[in-house]
Amino acid sequence: MEDVRYLYTDFECLHVVAYLDFSDLLLESVESRRRLMKLGLFQHVPTAYEVQERLTRLLFRLKPSLMESLAPTLAEIRKHEVIGFQFRTGGHVANYEEDTVFIRMNRLDSVYRVLHNVSQANHFRPPYLYLSTDSAKVVRQFKMDRKYPLIMYEKYPIGHSSRVRDGNDDTIFRAVSDIYLLSQCNAIITTYTSSFGDLARMLSYSDSKTII
Repeated sequence: MEDVRYLYTDFECLHVVAYLDFSDLLLESVESRRRLMKLGLFQHVPTAYEVQERLTRLLFRLKPSLMESLAPTLAEIRKHEVIGFQFRTGGHVANYEEDTVFIRMNRLDSVYRVLHNVSQANHFRPPYLYLSTDSAKVVRQFKMDRKYPLIMYEKYPIGHSSRVRDGNDDTIFRAVSDIYLLSQCNAIITTYTSSFGDLARMLSYSDSKTII
């Protein structure tokens, strides 16, 4: 829960200064997870990750109008063997500059090796690439390199690390759309420590999931 403004409608005097998420602590308890099995939600005592994965798939739903706008891109993904790649740069390379740096542009050779290895492991001939990134510079570089045919959803501006407080809803539409489309690819590669990538990976039913 990141936006607690709805509380003000019922409790006008309430001032929220912090909130805590205890779900990880609850899921650490085997007894808590065993209860989910007793309720018939799992056939075995689930791991904490399996519970998070099931909840993510249950709760992550895009509104119909957004799904409709995604339809052409989704159809393109389903026509090919596609690697979904989340290239998170952070730092000054990202469209919205931030302190944290994830993948540096000077690591492109390593990135291409990972893409090649995933393609080979899955016998993709040829692989297409669904590219999701926080940086227009990354998009330009991949288009210039032409190593893989690119599929992108570009109706809205890049939304990774966008500043919600700026009131730009379009970047949020792009972010959630990218998460969903990444999850629909035949293989998925996400950036280490990125919660955006974690969510896409949880939504994905692919057996090929890589973190770089």
